[in-house]
Amino acid sequence: MSFQDLESGRPLTGRRDLANGRQDSTQAVAAGLFQITTAVRNFEYLVNTIGTPKDTPELRQKCNARLHIGQLVKDTCAKLEQASETDHRVEVSVSVHLLHVLLVLEQGIQEIQQQIDQVNEIFKDLAVLVHDQGVVIGKKFGDNCVSFFNVLAFGNFWDHPPHCDHSRRSIII
Repeated sequence: MSFQDLESGRPLTGRRDLANGRQDSTQAVAAGLFQITTAVRNFEYLVNTIGTPKDTPELRQKCNARLHIGQLVKDTCAKLEQASETDHRVEVSVSVHLLHVLLVLEQGIQEIQQQIDQVNEIFKDLAVLVHDQGVVIGKKFGDNCVSFFNVLAFGNFWDHPPHCDHSRRSIII
């Protein structure tokens, strides 16, 4: 890439475009600004040369480059508008993507909240079951304790209470 390439407006090559045309339009604006800067410096040199010993009719004719500079400015402005539109499209695309991510995130949060509510209901049901089973277990435990106490206290160990295994001669509680 040379200054002549930039001055002629040839696009820069060798770089990958990451934003679908954004880099090309940005490069076009950069090339246009470089052309304008070069043309203005050349024009400034020509104007400063007028009235010096280097002043020639050819030099004065080159001073009519103002039209060329004006056209470069118009072209670069058009390229700048194009780059701006490309940037706007990229920004809109990013905004739409961000909105989509936020919606998906909110949906995920709602699903988690529903799952938490379901787990809460399961724990409530489990608490009711534990309470009910506790009453039943407590009643059976109490009944067994009374029966066992009766067996020990009154010597009815070998009678046929429902909680005894006679083949092993042990008590099952």
